Amino acid sequence: MLESGLDVHLITAQQDIPDEFAEYNKRVHRFKSVYPAILQKGPSSVWGKLYYRAALFMMKLRVKGTVYDTGVLDIPRMLALSRKLIQQHQIKTLICTGAPFSYLYCGAMLKKEFPHLVLLSDFRDRWTIGFHYGIRALSPTRFAHEAAREKEVLRASDAITAACPDIIAYLSAICPGNYHLILNPVSDLLNPIPVEKQAADQAFTITCAGNIGRGCEPVFEHFLNNVKVLQERYPGAFRFVFIGNGDREMEQIMDRNPLPNVERHAYMQQDHLAASLSASDAFLLFQRPEMVNSVATKVYDYIKFRKPIIACVGPGLLSTIITGGQIGYIMDRYLDTEKFVVDMMKLKDGSMPFNKEFDYSEYTLDYQVRKVLNILDEAARHRQTT
Repeated sequence: MLESGLDVHLITAQQDIPDEFAEYNKRVHRFKSVYPAILQKGPSSVWGKLYYRAALFMMKLRVKGTVYDTGVLDIPRMLALSRKLIQQHQIKTLICTGAPFSYLYCGAMLKKEFPHLVLLSDFRDRWTIGFHYGIRALSPTRFAHEAAREKEVLRASDAITAACPDIIAYLSAICPGNYHLILNPVSDLLNPIPVEKQAADQAFTITCAGNIGRGCEPVFEHFLNNVKVLQERYPGAFRFVFIGNGDREMEQIMDRNPLPNVERHAYMQQDHLAASLSASDAFLLFQRPEMVNSVATKVYDYIKFRKPIIACVGPGLLSTIITGGQIGYIMDRYLDTEKFVVDMMKLKDGSMPFNKEFDYSEYTLDYQVRKVLNILDEAARHRQTT
């Protein structure tokens, strides 16, 4: 949006400006979050556990809904800075994105104060049907508070965008509105790099980058059992790399199933990650059974590197993209061992169909930005005629 010449101002609690915003420093407005850091990173010592419990106790006294919304204590700062910018720059359009969901709620509050604003509320994650942010563990009273805030956001919005059809279906059942699908785009920051030609006898490398979603534990454990059989039959033929899986339960499953030719990296810097993905022969993806219509950002990163995607996912938007574009292989959730071994060998010898020329322009950032701008134009015209 900035590159298109629009007068855009970004408000964020992030203190370090990403490199791509460096030349727009004066348009990035930061405030320091007062949310307890210990609740974000978790305790790492006995004293940390005591501090964590104390911070949790104090948050429950101060917050009516979930205590894991990292923006909930920052609402006064967000509103004050937003008011100042709206008035100084005569802003007419406001885009709020969440999570943190309190940022979306700030948009609804600002719309009441500045009725002229065209408000777009963007749901990058699930709110009251979410699996994170402590939503599932809320008491009925606390959940009702979050549900009321969510509905207030929907009522105040001139347009609502979401990252997957499931979120739109749920929200539109709560409140009618102007809903649009805006997918997580292919990253402009992570790009393939040239790699040396691999030897014919080199191990076929399959990489899984990012978290393996909760709810995939039984399937993932069965997958590792099948990998064990694969490696026993074809020693040294396959190599599996797991990068940045922060899920403790998945790590414990891998601890219980130690396998040869399996690498695990807790974190990898962007340049090293690009090199690792570029050197891989295929990518691995597990998706929660109830999230078949959600497409994680890493899926589009995988697509950009033009390597087959091995996806353990049921029928839905994601499987349609993969099978329709012939850019990968849908792995049966029941993971029959014999079929798994045969399919892996087909991938390795290149006999499984794969479209290296898949057109992913629909999933680029430029495409999604143009779509957002069209949505805003339409919402503004609708405001003028009603």
